[in-house]
Amino acid sequence: METKRLIRKRDRLYKKSKKSGNASLAKKYKEVKHHVQKSIRKSYWEYIESIILPPQDETNFGTMKKIWTYIKHKKTDYSGITEIKQDGKLLTDPLQKAGALNAQFQSVFTPASNISPYRICQTV
Repeated sequence: METKRLIRKRDRLYKKSKKSGNASLAKKYKEVKHHVQKSIRKSYWEYIESIILPPQDETNFGTMKKIWTYIKHKKTDYSGITEIKQDGKLLTDPLQKAGALNAQFQSVFTPASNISPYRICQTV
């Protein structure tokens, strides 16, 4: 509840400082903003600690379920390369996507010249 109260206070100060343009209100807003950030971080880590180090009266199954649920929700799915449009067509096949990306890559660079690195060093 303390964090919620601080968030409301921060939001009120933000509105006042933007409306008035007062430097002292802006400073007060920044201070409260930092307190809110600290409070949120502290609450988050207390929550994580309660999952990892639960009270002794909880069963082991409930503890493990909470831990794995938390881990599952923190994952991000890898979906690969998204669909690519080339000449107005939507490419979904991986080989077509690779070909389109390769063509784009090659179009950016100039073709290699016949100057050898040895020749460049001699002229310097």
